Amino acid sequence: MSQQEDDLRALAKIMDFLRAVSIILVVMNVYWFCYEVIRLWGVNIGVVDRILLNFDRTAGLFHSILYTKLFAVLLLALSCLGTKGVKGEKITWGRIWTALAAGSVLFFLNWWILALPLPIEAVMGLYVLTIGTGYVCLLMGGLWMSRLLKHNLMEDVFNKAFHANSFAAVGVTPVWRPFQRAQVRLCAHMFMPFKKIEQAADGFGVYYGEWLQDPEFAAELDLVYNLPFASVCGYVNYLSYPARNWHVGLSFGLYFTASRFLR
Repeated sequence: MSQQEDDLRALAKIMDFLRAVSIILVVMNVYWFCYEVIRLWGVNIGVVDRILLNFDRTAGLFHSILYTKLFAVLLLALSCLGTKGVKGEKITWGRIWTALAAGSVLFFLNWWILALPLPIEAVMGLYVLTIGTGYVCLLMGGLWMSRLLKHNLMEDVFNKAFHANSFAAVGVTPVWRPFQRAQVRLCAHMFMPFKKIEQAADGFGVYYGEWLQDPEFAAELDLVYNLPFASVCGYVNYLSYPARNWHVGLSFGLYFTASRFLR
């Protein structure tokens, strides 16, 4: 019991660390893109300036206003996945998607505020207000989603339609490149079970069904954008069982160059 408690405390510390780094990235974003106001206030932290300039020179971290935001959301999502909690009665998918949608709009789509013809202090205030409110909404949505998913994982997570001893499968994956850094992929597959594994009527035993019956379908549409250091993919996928089984998501991958192995 003591070992389990120690593991939970260690996990909580790791999640807190990831969330703290995520917040630091948001602060770095504000510091960089509102630097004129910070200098106007007489704040001059030379060490921080040199560190951020080195980050930008070596990794291109501030070449776009979205890069630090994407990293911050990635770390925030990881910290939410490891958060323990109890499912509340008022937590629903509608509330979760509302919080995530509002947070995404406020957090990511506020770059135009920096170009408003207002005093620079007012511009920074509006920018900080929107990015902070968006971050809180994303945090709330992520925590709610984590609690709801962990509650649902107590159930059977395997798709009953794909219980079989083996499958025959066929699929196509057309790829379209609208421009150099972007890809659109459509993956469509059909699965034909040789013999399905069915559950007995008493709920305890199983048995094999008939040969080559009830084909199942799976499809996914991916929109991929390749950054200089990472790849961002938005996807929507569909499974034929259960009915209307649609899923939407966002994935994020980092590039690591191992030049020693490429020689």
